[in-house]
Amino acid sequence: MNTAQNESHSDSTQQDATFGGTLNNNGIVQDIALAIYKYNIWVMLAGYTSLIISILLSLTIVALVVTWIGIWLGILLIRSAKSIKTAYTTGSIYDLEYAFSQLNLYFKITGIVSLIMLILGLFACVIGGAFYLSTN
Repeated sequence: MNTAQNESHSDSTQQDATFGGTLNNNGIVQDIALAIYKYNIWVMLAGYTSLIISILLSLTIVALVVTWIGIWLGILLIRSAKSIKTAYTTGSIYDLEYAFSQLNLYFKITGIVSLIMLILGLFACVIGGAFYLSTN
């Protein structure tokens, strides 16, 4: 390789110390997808676990009201994991964007549900404390 080709090659390719690979213009989608694809089995496991637990909980009438959230979260994780795999194998930017949008929605829903549960938990503590003080 002559020096002109060597210089242009070094401009279009950068060493990535984090993942031990190289980033170039052609494979940037695959390089980004690889960061999540390495842990894809855990995303799938969390998705299927959430789905199965929610389906089992939906068999009880009391939990039927809230189990749809767990089912929805499980489906979001499974969709994201499948899209990450497709983005990694094909280099499709659309699949990568879809996977990130599914993860984005998963974390938004989880955050909102966690906040609601925290508020309800604090409210239950206040009511329980007031009831305890009123009986003594």
